Amino acid sequence: MSHRLNGTSVDDAKGSLICTLERDPASTAREALEALVDLQGKDGHASRRKMLATILRKATKLLEGGAHGTA
Repeated sequence: MSHRLNGTSVDDAKGSLICTLERDPASTAREALEALVDLQGKDGHASRRKMLATILRKATKLLEGGAHGTA
């Protein structure tokens, strides 16, 4: 079964993650990681992988007390 974020457009998935990034970075990081894991072994999806990795890094920075920002 495909992760819910991988069944929608990259822009829609990004918008969904950005909505929760500041409010709940741990949940956002988990969601992005789960979507990335779901893409393992699947060809293509370069822009989706890049977006998910960027969101995951931003969420990690927030959890570590780093600079606040959005994607």
